[in-house]
Amino acid sequence: MCRSKNVLPPRFPQDEFTHGLSQLAVLTLLVDAQHGYNLMRVLKSHGIRIESGTLYPMLRRLEAKGLLKSAWDTAGPRPRKVYVTTEQGRTVLEQLVPLWRGFIEATQKVFDNTEDAHTDDSHTKDGHKEGEHK
Repeated sequence: MCRSKNVLPPRFPQDEFTHGLSQLAVLTLLVDAQHGYNLMRVLKSHGIRIESGTLYPMLRRLEAKGLLKSAWDTAGPRPRKVYVTTEQGRTVLEQLVPLWRGFIEATQKVFDNTEDAHTDDSHTKDGHKEGEHK
């Protein structure tokens, strides 16, 4: 009996596939300034789970690239760092969001065509109907 071996690392979907998408979501949500803990709550409410050990380094990287800026909010009982998307970050969003939407549409077509091909059992591997000649 031949068993297929899982070649993906255990956290492949979260670590590899969603990393860039998480950054896009963070930039989008930080158009309205907020602190990191609240950002994690909002992301989670949208079905995007990011641990603090991933989020805060991401915020620092985005800030280092000039896509975010931060300031300390000392109005509450303890100081909190508040992040907001910069003008450069907004420009990046204006470019990336349409690309992402186009990619979603294109991949949906691929998935739909693949599903159609898998459900149509009357075709052979070369794409012709059984009994049909080239």
